[in-house]
Amino acid sequence: KNISYVYIAGISVGALMTLYGVLQHFGHDFVKWNNPYNSIISTVGNPDFAAGILAVFLVLAFASIFATNWKLWIKGGSAVVATLILLVIYWSQARQGLLSFGVAGGLFLVIWIWQWNRRIGQASLLGYFIVFALGLLGIFQVGPLTHALYKPSVTVRGFYWRAGLEMFKAHPWFGVGVDRYGSYFRQYREAQYPLNYGYDITSTAAHNVIIEIFATCGVFVGIAYLGTLSFVVYRGIVGIKNAQGKARLLIAGVFCAWIAYEAQSIVSIDNLGIAIWGWVLAGAVVGVSLKEIAPLAAPEEKGRKVRTVQRQSSVAIAAPIISAVVSLAMLFVVITQYRGESQMFNLSRYAIPKTQTDRDYYHQIIAKVNGIPWMNPMYTLQIGSNLAQAGFVDEGFATIEKVIKEDPQSYAGLGLEAGFYEQLHKFDKAAPLRERMALLDPWGAQNLLTLGQDYLQLGQKDKALALGKRIVAMAPLTQQAKDAKAQLGA
Repeated sequence: KNISYVYIAGISVGALMTLYGVLQHFGHDFVKWNNPYNSIISTVGNPDFAAGILAVFLVLAFASIFATNWKLWIKGGSAVVATLILLVIYWSQARQGLLSFGVAGGLFLVIWIWQWNRRIGQASLLGYFIVFALGLLGIFQVGPLTHALYKPSVTVRGFYWRAGLEMFKAHPWFGVGVDRYGSYFRQYREAQYPLNYGYDITSTAAHNVIIEIFATCGVFVGIAYLGTLSFVVYRGIVGIKNAQGKARLLIAGVFCAWIAYEAQSIVSIDNLGIAIWGWVLAGAVVGVSLKEIAPLAAPEEKGRKVRTVQRQSSVAIAAPIISAVVSLAMLFVVITQYRGESQMFNLSRYAIPKTQTDRDYYHQIIAKVNGIPWMNPMYTLQIGSNLAQAGFVDEGFATIEKVIKEDPQSYAGLGLEAGFYEQLHKFDKAAPLRERMALLDPWGAQNLLTLGQDYLQLGQKDKALALGKRIVAMAPLTQQAKDAKAQLGA
């Protein structure tokens, strides 16, 4: 009964997201997103995320046709939803959705065939692993499936993965810090990355959840996460092995939906809208696998049975109280975050004022926004920039300095402050900031070029020439190299 709720919830949410994807595909999106991607982003931000989560729902819809005892017309509805989900994934042009479904849906079919005929099931399992291996090789430009499966985005992700591994090697015990991948990416990316994609292009995630966790949290959390995944796999196998008939297929469907989530997490980030389903499905797999394990108390163990009931009763009372307290605490956090988002959106409607009267009014508005706790650091930097441009230079610099003090790795903060000092012709203050930026991004040719220009303004021609030669050596065919030759004498 409980496992059917997982199917109903997943298929229902999948149907709604699919309907929204259909509207987006045909140009009838009722939200005017600032969307640089394919039109199908559903509710999760980009086509890759949309295809990834829809693949999970597709597995549930597909499995429900075989696994449930629903009426025929309900199964027909699931089939229609599955078909539409598959179509929307195809429209998204994100292959990770199709590949995730292929891995998970193929595994479910193997389990279904095995239950029907053991020998054919064994043969199908062997075929599954062969196709899986060929597909994996094709993704990495090896073998006959390369043309069908390889995408240039795999090469980009390779840069992200290797940068994450370098972070882990340099910070093995505790990582670079939770959600801090983006702050260290410039420092650990390969020299070829900016040459291929530009010096201002960066990444805030490793696009592989396991590498991300090891890079940002270190070996202890990484091993704990791998242990959790292994435990879910083990419980899934136990649950499928111990069940029979439709019950086995019900467990297999949820387990394979979880596999679809894990498959897309190899090349994607732990986007909240997707990650929540990974944990829900993992919990469902573990829970349903434990269903038959707890033995019933024997008649002579009445005392133990009574105590068990009492413990369950206490938990039943405490659980909603704990949930309510935690929910209220999280609601306070979310409301505060929402205030920051909405107030920054409102602030963007105001142009930088020119008259003193307008400046005073603008200062009152921006002061209220600046006082909101737990503000996104990028928003705080924007506030500092706006203050400086509006004439409140000292306050603007203090706001930017606050971010840099709290986060010495803030490349954006250092660059913003250096830029303002350069506009004020205070090159003696700008140069040290750009030197710090060069440590955070050794391959940042544009920053090195600007630093060389600062050195020229300070009369330090030898330093400027050395930087110019460095730029030409590492990026000889770029515009930065041409400018280094012309301006720094390289």
